[in-house]
Amino acid sequence: MKSTPFDSATDIAPIPFSTALKIKAKEMKDAGLVWHPQTGCFVWDEQNKIQVSSPFPENIYFVLNLNHFLKIFGSLEEMQRQLVWIPTWYQAVILLKLCGDLTQKNDITDREEDSFIYLYNRIIKNLFKR
Repeated sequence: MKSTPFDSATDIAPIPFSTALKIKAKEMKDAGLVWHPQTGCFVWDEQNKIQVSSPFPENIYFVLNLNHFLKIFGSLEEMQRQLVWIPTWYQAVILLKLCGDLTQKNDITDREEDSFIYLYNRIIKNLFKR
């Protein structure tokens, strides 16, 4: 199957896949962040091992089929070693909670879904303005 390249003129990336974000993700990995490869994660192929073009900008891939990645890298350990995990906003919040770093009320939000619902409500409100 041929992938469709990301078009920054028309496509909206699921998270801001910028160089700065990739560098921070790499810093987290170098600092010891453990990633367990699984379906549903975004990864940066820093070494360009994946031959299929990415449907996302900046050489980012979405793990939709773990077996496909295992065919490329050979094992989960090699995936961990050669890819950089790009946690989503929600995953980053969970990581902070696991570290005990989100202790103040409303540091980010007590319930992440509330902020999404707030954003969705604002979008709906703006859609009716058209």
